[in-house]
Amino acid sequence: MFKNIIILMMCLIYTVDCNVLTLYMAKVPVDVFITKTNSYYASSLAQILMPSSDYSKLLKYCSYDKKSYIVNKNQLFFTANLIQKISNIKVQANFTNMTIKVNGPVKQYFEGIKVKATSFEPQIIASKGKRKDFTMNDWDMGIALPSRKYLGKKVLIYYAKTNKSVVANVIDVGPWNTKDDYINKGTRPAAESGIDERGRKTNGAGIDLSYPVWVELGIDFKKAYSGKLSSEVQFMVLN
Repeated sequence: MFKNIIILMMCLIYTVDCNVLTLYMAKVPVDVFITKTNSYYASSLAQILMPSSDYSKLLKYCSYDKKSYIVNKNQLFFTANLIQKISNIKVQANFTNMTIKVNGPVKQYFEGIKVKATSFEPQIIASKGKRKDFTMNDWDMGIALPSRKYLGKKVLIYYAKTNKSVVANVIDVGPWNTKDDYINKGTRPAAESGIDERGRKTNGAGIDLSYPVWVELGIDFKKAYSGKLSSEVQFMVLN
């Protein structure tokens, strides 16, 4: 399939068509951008694929090898050759069958934060983010995290029950709290205590997903739009 836009990496910086292939690594479906001459991995994807020590070496290597990476719209892209040079991961692309084989040591799990997720209905968003106040629609892909510092950021969400993932922007602050930066602090969501910052009883959720996000994660349309979903997901902030 030929596309010019993909979830984890953008092809708009290239003038050629590209192949977008789905690679299941550590049970997480991720997209790989491939041209006829090379494969490009977004920084977020390399972080999932590679051991942390190799990923650190990859970033250091970029400081003096300007030809091996591209920065565009706050996303960092590495060439397959650079990834292979730094780590033991071997990448082979087959354009006929559109498959990718990865050999060598890789992370055996997705290092996303595992929390309870609920859903939030279309509403007036007044979080003072980049979009300012706006009316959320039925089709808005978006999530909420309980700290204003994440507004506008992209987040990779993985749902183990369906083995599907999706990337969505943070468009609101919540659920429950607005000053709980548990992601950066490495703590658990404050809502898990059962009481929020205003003294309200919580359901323990650490992230809210809009209805369309649940649909993209493989939930039946009717169930996703019921507004009653509550399930455990894993997520990682990408930028």
